[in-house]
Amino acid sequence: MALTIQKIIAQYNFFKNCATRYFNLGQIEKASNYCEVAARIGYKYNFRYSDDELESIVEKISKSVIPDSINFNPVVNRIVFYDSFAQDNRGLTQQYLRAIIGWNSELLFITPKTHIGKDILDELKSYSKTRILQIDSSISFSSQVISTIKEIERFRPQYVFQHFSPWDILGFTIWNGIKCADRFLINLTDHAYWLGKYSTDYFLEFRKYGCYLSIHQRKIDINKLLFQPYYPIQNENNFLGFPILKENKIFAFAGSSFYKIYGRNGLFLNLILELLDNNPDVIFLLAGNGNDKPIQSFIKKHKLENRFILLGNRPDINEVIKNIDIYINTFPMIGGLMSQFAAVNNKPIIGYTDIELYSFNDTEDFLQINNANTLVKTNVNDFLHSFKELVNNELVRAQNIELTKNSVITPYEFSKLLLNTLTNKRPVSENFTHESIINLDSVTALYLDMEIHFLHDHNQIIWNTINYKLFRDDFKLATHVFIDRLINKIHQSSKKIIEFLK
Repeated sequence: MALTIQKIIAQYNFFKNCATRYFNLGQIEKASNYCEVAARIGYKYNFRYSDDELESIVEKISKSVIPDSINFNPVVNRIVFYDSFAQDNRGLTQQYLRAIIGWNSELLFITPKTHIGKDILDELKSYSKTRILQIDSSISFSSQVISTIKEIERFRPQYVFQHFSPWDILGFTIWNGIKCADRFLINLTDHAYWLGKYSTDYFLEFRKYGCYLSIHQRKIDINKLLFQPYYPIQNENNFLGFPILKENKIFAFAGSSFYKIYGRNGLFLNLILELLDNNPDVIFLLAGNGNDKPIQSFIKKHKLENRFILLGNRPDINEVIKNIDIYINTFPMIGGLMSQFAAVNNKPIIGYTDIELYSFNDTEDFLQINNANTLVKTNVNDFLHSFKELVNNELVRAQNIELTKNSVITPYEFSKLLLNTLTNKRPVSENFTHESIINLDSVTALYLDMEIHFLHDHNQIIWNTINYKLFRDDFKLATHVFIDRLINKIHQSSKKIIEFLK
């Protein structure tokens, strides 16, 4: 069955209707489960950026699980950090925790995860004013909500930071019921669909593009949008080296999840091929994780084994960037965090995007630089020319580096600004939320293209989220999903056989 945006939206609405149906039947756990799978589909394809109907269902779930009004007097300088991820170098957990610890605040760290990243856990345990609450996943959904609410009531926070995943229905349900403390949602996935709008008071934004979407697509009051840029965590790991000697070569580098370079008919890989053809002294290095088979095939096809080096996932990413010469941003999706690593390590940055995705990939917006079209080009020839200049001209390279100098907020500045944001709650200005140059339909088409040609995980997301409940409660849908998965497997196997025969 061919996957189309119409089919995706129909599935999304079906799951949303399932959530409503099961809520009306009093089956809260199933209702929350269907809310989650709908949110995961919304996030995967971004055919919309919020959903008030789905938010309302979560709100109803919260009110049914927490029937009594929660009321407490907040204790000054007590802060809750709720974290959907609790993973090292995933999102902004460590940046916010370090600020909270620096304020000498009492901290309650709450996560639904059974495992907390080692670096995060070490920092939490080393701070004497920390309490850690890992929500017990073995008990029912309602029991998880109630037990967590009781801990929050006992703690009586003044402020709450919400580091949500876009589909954390448990978290949204909990915080929908807490209105005694000021709640701040960290808009981590500002480019995408997410839920949580009804479970917070303020939204911490880090760039103009996210603000634009929050106002015009999510319909959030501008007075609730607060500006809070961030910095990368620079772990000092030992440099693991490169599998090739430099020998007077120029090392160009890109880093991201590999899915970010798929789509647009593989244009990014073809641009790298052209860069290598035009610049014989350049070696290209690519770090990241995910499905690398298309990249491996590309390298083999063009005999680039000695010039296009796939590094894989590198725990020493900061050291990697210290040892390269030029950073190339990925396309059709930017690697924003990698741009920050390049800037703080004084490396020149260059990238390409088409005009339809300009704001989506605007490095200068991400780094808060008011010098349009220097770090990102919308014309292929301009991009190739700019890269060649960075290779051959030390002055051009120095000018590029100077442009990004001090563009990334320091940990001290981050902490100071965040504390000021909590107390003053000064919203972003109208000028900050300029009209963004982007075709939102192109963004949706991009995600659909990546799924059809590279990722092939649409049904797996549904399957993993709802699992056996599909068979038990919605046999017809389960049959469709099973058939789709089977057809997809046959299609992938056929492609492998054809590739092998070639």
